[in-house]
Amino acid sequence: MTNFEKETGGDTALGWNPIKRTIDAPDDWWESRLKVVPEAQKFRTSGINPEF
Repeated sequence: MTNFEKETGGDTALGWNPIKRTIDAPDDWWESRLKVVPEAQKFRTSGINPEF
């Protein structure tokens, strides 16, 4: 299991945007996730290493 899979919790509505290098997820997923892990906001808009 990759760190990406661990971080996203295996949610099926998620993907990877290779252009932006960001987690591609619906707004409602981000809203609920950020309530639990507010520091994850940076992953919504900033590129990360896909090996993450």
